[in-house]
Amino acid sequence: MFSLLGCIVTTQQDRIMLKVAKNSVRYELSCHAEVAALMKVPPGTNMHRVKLLVVRKGMKMSKPCVRCQRVIEAFGVRRVYYSCDGTLERLNNPI
Repeated sequence: MFSLLGCIVTTQQDRIMLKVAKNSVRYELSCHAEVAALMKVPPGTNMHRVKLLVVRKGMKMSKPCVRCQRVIEAFGVRRVYYSCDGTLERLNNPI
């Protein structure tokens, strides 16, 4: 089920939550939460200063797929965390 994974975009200081999104399917096309959240970030946001949190229900493995990692890199996001067996892991080298 696609709605079991979500993504949050925050500032590095965790003071402002910029956008929240979840996996979705529309017209048989899927959109991953990471891409959906990044597409909603206001223009002019310094993407080098944001943090991306990707979490699956129950804190299960939610490491971004290769395509999402490429999108994250293209947006210039440097800090990405994902849930993994109850903890948050840092994605060290997005592609």
